[in-house]
Amino acid sequence: MARKNTKEKDSGKEFLQTLKELAYEKGIDEELLFETIEAALISAYRRNFGAAQNVRISLSRETGAFHVFAIKTVVDEVERDVTEIGLAQARAINPDYVVGDVVEIEMTPANFGRIAAQTAKAGSSCSDCVRQSVASSTRST
Repeated sequence: MARKNTKEKDSGKEFLQTLKELAYEKGIDEELLFETIEAALISAYRRNFGAAQNVRISLSRETGAFHVFAIKTVVDEVERDVTEIGLAQARAINPDYVVGDVVEIEMTPANFGRIAAQTAKAGSSCSDCVRQSVASSTRST
């Protein structure tokens, strides 16, 4: 198991290095690339795990690791469990939650890294978004 973690850390570092090189070569802001990758990963997540879910992806600028968070609104009575969380369940996470608050629950799928990599390699949304960001950034400078 430790071997897998080392491998994941190495691939995260490689990913970060690739992004930094791309930003340098194209003369674009690294943060723009990170935001673009996060948006593409959200698309990949929705395509593979459910479009109805409201999610946020956090991509670490230090390690290259990413985490998927479901964004749910606290309600008295849950009607749509994909986008809502009951008050009692929310308070089990944090007793200060009240109805109307927004809760982020980490739910990174075990195989999501593989799916995200396949999405990028296949030249679908992830690569397209990066290409579009690079193009628009270089045109505006």
